[in-house]
Amino acid sequence: MSKADDKLDECGCCEGIHQLTPASLENLPGLSALAYRVGTHGTFKATMQAVLSGRAALRELTTRDDDDPAIATLDGWATVLDVLSFYQERIANEGYLRTATERRSILEMARSIGYELRPGVAAGTFLVFTLETAQGAPLSAKIPVGTKAQSTPAQAETPQIFETTEEIEGFAVWNELKPKQTESVPPDLGLKTLYLKGTSTNLKVGDAVLIIGDERAADPGNENWDFRRLSSVTPVIPAGSVDPDETYTIITLDRGLGSFVPLVQPTKKNSRIYALRQRASLFGYNAPDWRAMPNSLKAGYLGFDPAASNLNDLLKPYTNWPDFTIAGVSDPPPHSARGTGLYGEYFNTINFKDRKATRTDATINFDFGTGSPISGVGNDNFSIRWTGWVQPKASGSYSFHTISDDGVRLWVDGKLIIDQWHDQGATEHTGTIQLQAGKKYDIKLEYFEHGGVASVKLFWSAPGVAKEIVPSSHLYPRDIHDLHLDAVYTQIVAGGWVVLSIPEYQEVYRVKEVAEDSRANFALSAKTTRLTLQGEQLCELFNERIRDTVIFGQSEELEWGERPIAAPLSGIEVLLNSEVEGLESGQLVAITGKDSNTGEAIAEIATIDRIEQQGTITNVVFKSALENSYERSSAVINANVARATHGDTKKEVLGSGDGSRPFQRFQLKQKPLTFVSAATASGAETTLEVRVNDILWHERSSFYQLPPTERAYVTRIADDGKVTVQFGDGTTGARVLTGTENVSAKYRVGIGMSGMLSADQLNLLMSRPLGVKGVTNPLAPTGAEDPEQLDQARQNAPLTVVTLDRIVSLQDFEDFVRAFAGIGKAQATWLWDGERRLVHLTIAGVDGGAVPPTSDLYSNLAAAIDAARHVDQRIRIDSYKALLFDVEAKLLIGPDYLADDVKTAVENALAEAFSFNNRSFGQAITASEVIAAAQGVAGVVAVDLDKLYFDGASATPHERLPANIAHWELNQIKPAELLTINTSGVKLTEMT
Repeated sequence: MSKADDKLDECGCCEGIHQLTPASLENLPGLSALAYRVGTHGTFKATMQAVLSGRAALRELTTRDDDDPAIATLDGWATVLDVLSFYQERIANEGYLRTATERRSILEMARSIGYELRPGVAAGTFLVFTLETAQGAPLSAKIPVGTKAQSTPAQAETPQIFETTEEIEGFAVWNELKPKQTESVPPDLGLKTLYLKGTSTNLKVGDAVLIIGDERAADPGNENWDFRRLSSVTPVIPAGSVDPDETYTIITLDRGLGSFVPLVQPTKKNSRIYALRQRASLFGYNAPDWRAMPNSLKAGYLGFDPAASNLNDLLKPYTNWPDFTIAGVSDPPPHSARGTGLYGEYFNTINFKDRKATRTDATINFDFGTGSPISGVGNDNFSIRWTGWVQPKASGSYSFHTISDDGVRLWVDGKLIIDQWHDQGATEHTGTIQLQAGKKYDIKLEYFEHGGVASVKLFWSAPGVAKEIVPSSHLYPRDIHDLHLDAVYTQIVAGGWVVLSIPEYQEVYRVKEVAEDSRANFALSAKTTRLTLQGEQLCELFNERIRDTVIFGQSEELEWGERPIAAPLSGIEVLLNSEVEGLESGQLVAITGKDSNTGEAIAEIATIDRIEQQGTITNVVFKSALENSYERSSAVINANVARATHGDTKKEVLGSGDGSRPFQRFQLKQKPLTFVSAATASGAETTLEVRVNDILWHERSSFYQLPPTERAYVTRIADDGKVTVQFGDGTTGARVLTGTENVSAKYRVGIGMSGMLSADQLNLLMSRPLGVKGVTNPLAPTGAEDPEQLDQARQNAPLTVVTLDRIVSLQDFEDFVRAFAGIGKAQATWLWDGERRLVHLTIAGVDGGAVPPTSDLYSNLAAAIDAARHVDQRIRIDSYKALLFDVEAKLLIGPDYLADDVKTAVENALAEAFSFNNRSFGQAITASEVIAAAQGVAGVVAVDLDKLYFDGASATPHERLPANIAHWELNQIKPAELLTINTSGVKLTEMT
């Protein structure tokens, strides 16, 4: 029979269907699931039916009805094969990391390469304690490890417990350390506004003040001082202040301090400010006008004969009171002074006008001849006046002799004893007066030269004293040894300061001596205040300015105040408002306050680098600059800070040891077991401590190659979070010693994202050390991670084989960090600093949380990297920079759909597509992506994207929003950026 004879018929209509099994099992790489079924119920049934058609013995079985017993039997076996192939495919998929869907499958596969699914990690934070400040309370308190704080749960939350992981000693004075609110305003060139302490300065507009320091006190010729008048006085009481020490007074000077031309700086050394409250005048300032006096009075005052026929000629040279100077009123020099001559004034006229020069002449013994007596004075028609004091050698009658060419007059003790005021040749004249030894007498010699030769000499003689030129040792130049004020001023005291002022100049003097005195001169008689001053240019500047010299005295020192510091609190150091003891390098402090820009409440933790004492206040220098900028008045620093992690400590007895049982197991009664961040390759370590007979045993990853005496155990965490503790068999790891209830455990319970609380939510003290009043967490906890999910395990498990806990390449850095517990994203980038390469790591916490440098997660990650990398490789780690974008779009919605529901669905789709989990560092956003995400929502017919822009920027449409990876910018390293959607910035409208 031919091959064609095998057919049931020629047309093929009775052939039955083709065999459909086994199906092809070829799988392309990268699939999320394997195709491993050789058939399904339908294909198995069809194949068996096809086989029926080829069996000669069954050719008579022509029915294919399901109710036929034979076909029903095939249908039953097809069902069996369908079930078997279905589970065979499931089992095959569970055998591969990429396709497994069961946590247990991934867990066992990971264990085969030494990887355990990460159990999660507890959140970490900083607890800030407040100590009791009530009277009688201890000044300090020990806050031990394990001090508990519980959260106040929000709606739908359960209370969470955190425990401190370090012991600290807190102090009540550290509760609220305030930064310095004010700053001193040192006198500076051009400064017009000064601050004084308090409001009771009793100053008013127009008052005089003196700003002076050690420079002038040490050197009477120093010019670093300022005398100013007040143009405004403003007392200030800060709002809400009840402390008088916080008040101050603002004074404004009539002109700035110092001088630009010539350049004179204000005082810099121990600068002080004095109010010069007393204004006085010199004795004689109110003397009657000489020109209004009758000639008889003038003649009597000068010692002339009022009846002289030439009286008018005699009085003509005198246009003012004789010796109308401060020196003319001054007392003689003190007993200790040494004679040096007489003070000479040289005039270019014969009537004592046009003074050209002054000097001290040791003796009066001049033969000028036909020349000039001094530079600037002519050869003829000049006059000279010598003034000062003369001290006799002994008591008795003294004869004074003058030889002059031309006129001469001599007064001793106010008496005119020689009066020869006329042209004459060199002629001697004599006058006699009674003098007393040891006393100094006023002496004045006037001389004029009209023409020809000129000479003038002064001799004296007395019993026992041969005629001689009056020696310089007995002559004292007219000078201001003291000055007399116009009245008695008891407020001016020795050691104070006075300022002498004339319209064009002021000079400051230290008061050496003060005494009450009296003076009668210039037709005046009054009680005076005699001042002996220390300073310069007293005679040169003020001697002849009796009427217009004003003395400002009664120097009352005012206390410098400080002005409010306008600058916000920022930078790397904080100057406290007082001296604070006990702060140490490496200590943590919490800074809280309001943002200087937005006014929102902010906080951070800083680490002290060093403490600097600046007088009576403390300056705190941090290891790095503060992250925030605070309103200075709102900023508070608390130094009672301790690290803490999520979890509540439990102690329990696991059971009784049985030395006859290998690999004995015990199960912890509570879950989830707390793992905390650590500087390990995995980034976490257990809090479990197991003891047998009170001896600590140690956890190992496996029993492989453990010696039989090793007190070790391994743990396994089931899918439901229950923890099993397993001991060795005596060959690999020691067996548990036999005993009753001798196996115990201490561990903490609590892990994962449930510990990611809000700031200030941990405010209930569950354990209260003596002296501790309260607790809070100024920062939200960070670093938490839930137990590892399947998708995470698929990604992270191979990394242990890739890196083998060693970091060599750039990719190793990224893989190592991505597998570290508590890290949600990581990106490694090469950067060049001009000399060598730098590895920059940008990191983010789980769910987009920041990883501050002060956190345990950051420090543990850095330590773990250091342990795994080459020591010469430079590295820097930064938290990422978050960027947000906004969307404005119109939607054309199908008529069968509810518009509000579609809008909500689009918002959710955009939030998911552009969330933290679905975006990468440096990944840009394009308009087409946004449109595609919205268009994929059911009910959206069309999308019109109006605007795509960065949040906070101008709403300008963009086709693409870039995001940078780590890079250099203005000599600073900037971390990578992560661009995600601002869910509150999505504006959708319906298109009509």
